[in-house]
Amino acid sequence: MVDEFKKIALWAGIEDYSGLWEFLWEINGKFPNLSMSEREEVAKKTIVRLLKNDWIKFYRYREPNGELISVKRNEYLEIVNDRKNWEAPEFDGISVRFGTTKMGEKAYHEMFS
Repeated sequence: MVDEFKKIALWAGIEDYSGLWEFLWEINGKFPNLSMSEREEVAKKTIVRLLKNDWIKFYRYREPNGELISVKRNEYLEIVNDRKNWEAPEFDGISVRFGTTKMGEKAYHEMFS
């Protein structure tokens, strides 16, 4: 199951810059048998693992058409642990999005292709 969560997250970051809430929505749809708290816990652990491997990177983004601003690594855990970052942002709000790095894209293709 953990590999499936990695696969979902890495693909989301390859396809586009994805919000944490979008990752959680994907998980909610694919794992309805898990409780919401279980899905959230595994989602957070997956994102932290991918960040530690440098397979994804965080960006701040003003919705809906802003510029991506790179987030410093020392802010990553605070972002993951802040509940509001897992909820869809309001129009003209600041969101946190993630993108898959070149290393993460390589890992995705090695593991899942």
